[in-house]
Amino acid sequence: MVKGDVSATPGLNTGILVQHRINDSRISLESGVIYENMTYAVENEYFNPGGKPVSSKVSNISGTCTMIDVPVNVRYDMVHSKKEKLL
Repeated sequence: MVKGDVSATPGLNTGILVQHRINDSRISLESGVIYENMTYAVENEYFNPGGKPVSSKVSNISGTCTMIDVPVNVRYDMVHSKKEKLL
């Protein structure tokens, strides 16, 4: 998003997460891989890096951002019941 404007091309976020409960405790670990891809497009008048406008010879600016995220989460369940287990 640049100056409140969103690119017309949608991005992509996809991935997989796996969770493992430690023994029969309330604590579990979660990790995985998430792939993210976003595109940006902005007209020259809205792009001011460092507060300075770019050259008037530039009509628009576009770019792509691709990331791979590897989250590691620790989860603690406040309420834990053996009846709610999914086998």
